[in-house]
Amino acid sequence: MQKQPIDREQLRRTPAQFSWLDHRLVRGNYLGRASAPAWGLYLVLVTVGDADGLSYYATRTLARLLTLSEDGLVEARRQLIEAGVIAYAAPLYQVLSLDQGRPTHTLAVTPSPSREVGRVIELRTVLPDKTGGGGRYTVRRKSPARSSCTCRR
Repeated sequence: MQKQPIDREQLRRTPAQFSWLDHRLVRGNYLGRASAPAWGLYLVLVTVGDADGLSYYATRTLARLLTLSEDGLVEARRQLIEAGVIAYAAPLYQVLSLDQGRPTHTLAVTPSPSREVGRVIELRTVLPDKTGGGGRYTVRRKSPARSSCTCRR
């Protein structure tokens, strides 16, 4: 089928502050990894991010923009982190590259009372000899006795 614009008067143009959505979101089956509200958050982050994908919007502001509760925004952010498409270290967001072969490792750690679920912690504080300088991970409650951590280098 040969495609023709439906409305030639309103053809999309690339503005100076251009951002894009990577086609690999569809081809790589990312869309099934998070909810529609989470992808709404992703769209905002892609739109407002700089050339490195960085932005810093408050949870309250993002929740208002997306008509979500603050808890709903936190859940959307968690889903995107788990899907491997954003990183978050309050207040900074980073939209991540969707390059193939980017490893995601899952570690099991025993939580201590000083660790909070959802808080970003430097990996080198847990495994200083094995990480070669560390990384970041987010503690997610998996069961009362264990937490799951997604790590990126």
